Amino acid sequence: MSINRRSVRFRNNKKIQAKEIKIITSTLLVIIFACSTILVAKNIKNKKYVEDKQEEVNRYISEIFKSVDDENQDNTKYVKITFTGDILGRTDVYESVHDKNNDTYNFEPIFDEVRQYTKDSNLCVGNLETNFTKQEFSGNGKYNTPTNLGDSLKRMGVSVLNLANNHSMDYGMSGITDTKDFLDSIGIENVGTNRGEENRFIVKEVNGIKIAFLSYTYGVNNENAEIEVGKYINLIDKDKIKNDIEEAKKQAEYICVNMHWGDIGTTEVTTEQKELADFLVESGANLILGTHPSKVQQIEVRKNQQDDDVVIVYSMGNFLSDTSDMGIILDIKLVKNSKENKVTLGKVEYKPIYLLDKGKKSENRYKIIDVKDALEKYSKGNTEEIDQKTYKKLADEYINIGNLLESRQ
Repeated sequence: MSINRRSVRFRNNKKIQAKEIKIITSTLLVIIFACSTILVAKNIKNKKYVEDKQEEVNRYISEIFKSVDDENQDNTKYVKITFTGDILGRTDVYESVHDKNNDTYNFEPIFDEVRQYTKDSNLCVGNLETNFTKQEFSGNGKYNTPTNLGDSLKRMGVSVLNLANNHSMDYGMSGITDTKDFLDSIGIENVGTNRGEENRFIVKEVNGIKIAFLSYTYGVNNENAEIEVGKYINLIDKDKIKNDIEEAKKQAEYICVNMHWGDIGTTEVTTEQKELADFLVESGANLILGTHPSKVQQIEVRKNQQDDDVVIVYSMGNFLSDTSDMGIILDIKLVKNSKENKVTLGKVEYKPIYLLDKGKKSENRYKIIDVKDALEKYSKGNTEEIDQKTYKKLADEYINIGNLLESRQ
């Protein structure tokens, strides 16, 4: 009987293939099992990490943001002022809110969660690090943002903007003029730059309390040799600042000074910041608010020569940018005693915030969230807003802020 060699080879090949399939299948099962084991172990580790962090977060929620409360029962007038950090018009942000069909920009969703805090104040003060000029929009290096951002700030309750910063001269004098003209047109008062004739500070009277706002910067990026920068922008000059504070004290009962200072991207306070803070306290400032570093920096409460509390926030961090860093919203309550007729610091509160980036393809890509609220929701099982990775990041940063609050007197 003849043997069909081709048939034998075919049967042998089928056996080899079956063996190979078994080997591949077994290997895949081992890999899947190993991956599953690693994933389970990782989830257990992450769960333990989250639980440990939540314990710390809960402690800090109740400890690090205690208020300095006024205990005088004879207070007759008060003012609540809310302050935000840096407001930048970064390219990714304004492009994410651009409706190409009708060429409009809608920034409103970004502020949905924190609008309740900014509107619930007698005054809301921000630090604007962009221009509203008629030139091409830019959010990298030079900053020029659609005026819709200004409209949104107005609707969320912003009533005063600091304009003295390193981007004030990005578009020269036309940028300063256009920006101030626009802000004037929508009713947002501003300080720190001028068109050549304005005062170097502004005074607001609210509930019978007169408050002065002053704003200064270490310098500008676009130094124009043909323009006397110091004539149109309030630069940090001790002699001029001292004179401004003296003049402001003739018209106001409380002096708020915004300082654009320090090193970018660090929580470390420089020696120069410390020295300037000493100078400002001695010169009569009642509240010192730092901007520029883009990170939250140390907070102090000192006593001045009159034994009154002076709050120094070396940096409030970013309010609106395109980087996911933590910032703070600062609330202060001023109290005017009917007997002594004196304005004092009644209460200080801090709200940590975070710019959530949901990704380029997401609708309403950016949103400023309340960190404490987001952490508490996640700990209760609500994962709609933040995932585990973001939770871990926020928990770590939230706890680190506690180390920056050096003293409370």
